Amino acid sequence: YSRAFDLMVAGKHERVMAPYVDLLNHGFKSTYYEFNVGTQRFELFTKDGHPTGEEMTCNYDPKSNSEYLLQYGFVLPDNP
Repeated sequence: YSRAFDLMVAGKHERVMAPYVDLLNHGFKSTYYEFNVGTQRFELFTKDGHPTGEEMTCNYDPKSNSEYLLQYGFVLPDNP
């Protein structure tokens, strides 16, 4: 469950596995993802741009530490 993504595919809500994308660490940069039906690819975007050579992360959305621990196996310092 923690490695699945919610996507709209051809107008239908789907919960999918995305190989390698599930390996991205949590980051605080605003990101979003979508499935490109034309290329059959999962695409990750950032609203702020991304410098070449820096780690690509995915924002897991605001959650409590208990949710992060249960769903992803980590906690954040100074997060209730």
